[in-house]
Amino acid sequence: MNALLKLHRAEGFSEGERAVAAWILRDPDAFVRAPAKSVASSCNVSQATVYRLCAKMEVSGIAELKAAVAAGTAEWMRLRASEVDVNFPVCEGATTANIVEALQSEYASTVASAAALMDPAEVDRCAEAICGASVVDVYTTAGHLFMARNFQLQMREIGIRVNVPSSDHDRFLSVAASGPDHLAIVISFGGHGAQIPETIRGLHDLGTPLLLISSDEKTCMDRRAEYRLRMPAGENFSHKVSAFSTRLSLLYLLDVLYTAVFARDYKENLRRKVELAETGARYFGNGGCSGLR
Repeated sequence: MNALLKLHRAEGFSEGERAVAAWILRDPDAFVRAPAKSVASSCNVSQATVYRLCAKMEVSGIAELKAAVAAGTAEWMRLRASEVDVNFPVCEGATTANIVEALQSEYASTVASAAALMDPAEVDRCAEAICGASVVDVYTTAGHLFMARNFQLQMREIGIRVNVPSSDHDRFLSVAASGPDHLAIVISFGGHGAQIPETIRGLHDLGTPLLLISSDEKTCMDRRAEYRLRMPAGENFSHKVSAFSTRLSLLYLLDVLYTAVFARDYKENLRRKVELAETGARYFGNGGCSGLR
C-alpha cells in the first residue's frame, strides 16, 4: 500500500503519531529532506513517538520511512488531484455531456484509489487460499450479488468451485456445510447487510478461513478475518446518487483476484478455458434451432 495513503488512514495511530503523519502529509518533500533528528522537534513529539510510528508503518526507521514516502509521493499527488465527490459526481441541472465527463472522472479516480489500497502480497495470499480450498463460498448483499456471480463464472472456467448463496436459506445451508477446508469470501462495505454478522460468527465457529472484502475503514468484522482486501471508503451508505465508486472498486478488486489466481498456472488455466469454450461452442455456438441439426 502507498505509504502516504497508509499515513492518511492513520489506523491504530496515537495522538502523537497522528501529528507526525499529518506533518508528513502536508509536505512529503520537506519530510524527505529534513534531518532525522529534526522530525520529532518539528512535530512537538518525542523521538520515541517517531520510532513507534515507523514500527506501525512496518519500516525499520526514519530512513526507510523517508524512502517509502519518496516512492509514493507522485502517486499520492495524483490521487489528491483527481479526487471527485463520489457521492454526488453530478448536481442538479447537469447535462448529459456533464454526466459523461463526471462519471469518466469518477471512474478514473476510483480505480486509482483502489489500486493504491492494493497490497500485492496480500492478493497473493488470497489467491493461494482460493487455490487450496475445496470450495469457495462468497457471501454478499443483494447489491453486489451480480458481481459475485461474475466472479463465480470466471473461476468456474478455470476449474475452481465457487458457491454464491443468493437467498437466506442458501446462506443458512452454505454456512452449515462449511468448515476448515472451505474458504469464505465476505463482501460488505462496512458491515452493512442483513445476516452478515451472523454469517461471520457462524463461519468463525466452524473454523472456516475468512477473506473479508470491505471498506478501508475499521469494521466490527476485521478481527475475524484471516485475509483482508480493501475498497476506498469515501462513499456514504445512503446519501448519494448511486454506488458508482463501490461497484467499480469491487469489480476491479475481484478481477485482480481472479487474474492473480489465473496467473498461478497460466498455461493450464488458459488451456482449460479455451477447451471449455470450444466444447460448448460445438453445441451452443450458433444458438437457436441450428443446434438441433
